[in-house]
Amino acid sequence: MSAPRTVYTTPSPSSTLPPLPPPLTPSQKAIYARLLARVSEPDFILPHEIAVYRKATKASYKKLPYALLVAPPASGGGEEGEKEKWTGLREEEKAFLTREQLERVLRSVKWDEGKAIARLEETLVWRREYIDTIEGFDTTVEPESESGKMYILGYDTLSRPCLYMHPYRQNTTESPRQIQFLVYQLEACIALMPPHCESLCICIDFGSKKGVKSNPTSVNNSLQTLTILQNYYVERLGKAIGIDLPWLFGAFWKVVSPFVDPVSKSKIVFNATDLDQYVPPDQREKSCFGGTCAFEYDHATYWSDLTKKVAERKAEMFNRWKELGGKIGEEEWRIRGGSPREGMDVKVTDEKATASKAVEEKKEQVPIPTPAEGVVVSA
Repeated sequence: MSAPRTVYTTPSPSSTLPPLPPPLTPSQKAIYARLLARVSEPDFILPHEIAVYRKATKASYKKLPYALLVAPPASGGGEEGEKEKWTGLREEEKAFLTREQLERVLRSVKWDEGKAIARLEETLVWRREYIDTIEGFDTTVEPESESGKMYILGYDTLSRPCLYMHPYRQNTTESPRQIQFLVYQLEACIALMPPHCESLCICIDFGSKKGVKSNPTSVNNSLQTLTILQNYYVERLGKAIGIDLPWLFGAFWKVVSPFVDPVSKSKIVFNATDLDQYVPPDQREKSCFGGTCAFEYDHATYWSDLTKKVAERKAEMFNRWKELGGKIGEEEWRIRGGSPREGMDVKVTDEKATASKAVEEKKEQVPIPTPAEGVVVSA
């Protein structure tokens, strides 16, 4: 029997699902409903560049969370960035704003309503600038995948997709495309998640015992990776496992770790001796992680299979979202074609309506942006 070279799309039979998050308290339900109503407003608009958003919010580049969004600037201000079009949400952006996505953002800021608004808005703007502007995303980043330095294989014990990284297989020089490749893989992992799964497992083989010389990951790229994971993919890291660490890693980690938030840091494990507790053997790479899956990376076979399956999954979910009504706040397990789990806090269908009065009362504290004179708005 030949070694597998394609993407797994279902977890191991021995895997379970992550535990359900605790039910929302009445206070949390009210905060969630106001956030849902805010992004559902017909006149909710955002720019397409982070720099424009940060200037409008008077936000600091180095510090999260950012100030609340104020009214967009007038286009006659004389600076090119202020003439940027502010637009409403596209269907794809509305589909992105699931109930779970809103709750992940709220949990990441400990249910601080103002901070949640700022983080969610910046995430949407970042996606517009960083993801939506890349034509043929999979084609653009494909050269990065040729060496097999990063790929998705199998699922962990909690049914989370496993993203494998082999830094010593680095095949390109440092560039923005390396970070774009990471983002593509994160998006692919999310597409391949089963119903009721919201996070992924990262498995990093540093390869110190293999005697392979390669360009080490720079501190700059590492910090960019942390920024993207912590700010724009909140609550998406389920577990990170690092093995075969080089002796210099201690010094590197000392530089990087202060930038890792405590919650993410608690999910990172180095040089674990019992990997069965994290990833089932049949889903775990054999050559580096001691599993029984004798996976062989063949770029031509693997990449075409991955991109095809990811595109199909995304299309299926988007079409299902539209069939369910195409509303902001839809539940991800429905979009993924799943069924409710026992003990779930299934959403109330009229959440948006019940929040309207509360939103009106909060407008002074949490202003909803309205077009300023001269700002071009398109649907």
